[in-house]
Amino acid sequence: MNFAAENFGKIWPVHVDGFIRLLSGLRAAFDGDLDSVLILPVIGSAVLPRHKMPTDITSKQFLAGKIRRELTTPLNTHSIAQITGIPRETVRRKISRLQAKVSPVLKKFRIVGF
Repeated sequence: MNFAAENFGKIWPVHVDGFIRLLSGLRAAFDGDLDSVLILPVIGSAVLPRHKMPTDITSKQFLAGKIRRELTTPLNTHSIAQITGIPRETVRRKISRLQAKVSPVLKKFRIVGF
């Protein structure tokens, strides 16, 4: 047996409590819109694809833009809809709302290329 199986009674309640806190916090941060919570990491996985990510990249290098442009995988609303199961038109509307919310933050921190 592995560690998780042997300690299931200890791990499960902590895992579930943590998951509830995480989802509750995300729901509050996204004004109750859990679809947007799902869409954002899908976009993030295209911006920082695991199979292309250099292990020695710093956040400063990434935010500067050049490396990010080299790493990014093309992504569109159709792809996001297929990955998430959210209708394409809903994905388009939610991305528009996310862009409107995020753009001022990106400008404030001088994050380029988004």
